[in-house]
Amino acid sequence: MDGSMNAEAQERFSPDYSIHPGEILAETLQVRSISSAEFALRCGISEEQVCQIVNGRESISLEMATTFERILGIRASLWMNLESAWSRRLLPSSRSADPSDS
Repeated sequence: MDGSMNAEAQERFSPDYSIHPGEILAETLQVRSISSAEFALRCGISEEQVCQIVNGRESISLEMATTFERILGIRASLWMNLESAWSRRLLPSSRSADPSDS
C-alpha cells in the first residue's frame, strides 16, 4: 500500500451538519413501536421529559445516555457524540478560541 492510500484510509468522515439526538430517539421509538409513555416508564423519567428530548428542547446527560443504552441497545457513546456535536453547533461561530482577542 502506498503512502497516499494510507493517508486516505486514516481520514474520518466529518459532516458539516449535526442533528439533535432527540431526532434519533424519535425515529428509534417509532421503528420499534415504543410509545413515549412506555419508553419513559422503562427509563424511569416523565413522558414530558421524553417529549422535551424528542423535540430538541432538552439535552441528553451521560446518565440518560447510559439508560438509553440499557433500554434500546444503542451505545451511550453514540448518544453523547450526537449531543456533543449538537452543542458545538449551537456555539456562536464568531466566538474566538484566542482569549487575547477579548
